[in-house]
Amino acid sequence: MWFVYYVTANFTEYPSWLPGCWLYDLSKLFYKPGITCPVCGATRSVFALVKGDILLSLRQNLMVIPFAVYFILLYLEYTLSVFGVKVKKVFRNGWFISVLIMVAIIYSVIRNFVPVLAPVTM
Repeated sequence: MWFVYYVTANFTEYPSWLPGCWLYDLSKLFYKPGITCPVCGATRSVFALVKGDILLSLRQNLMVIPFAVYFILLYLEYTLSVFGVKVKKVFRNGWFISVLIMVAIIYSVIRNFVPVLAPVTM
């Protein structure tokens, strides 16, 4: 919780000192619009999510929400197992992680052809 407080208290705008995507910058040399990777816009998405702007977070990178939910469920699974509650470990199965990675790859390919899915520069 201290991280949320720190970010909301200290950053009123997106920090300009954060580095950009090297793959996107490099691909702009050969392909004018540039190629976005699966994590392009993820930092801005998390920043918007911490600020409470869910729509902007989804606009920056749609994959942040499923991965955030995944890590929250992993955290809950771990917390319950620490307290002795037997939990079926669905979220650590190979097929579940494979599906999540495949969705990220498909999203990455689609967002390079559909300009609406490209991250918004701030």
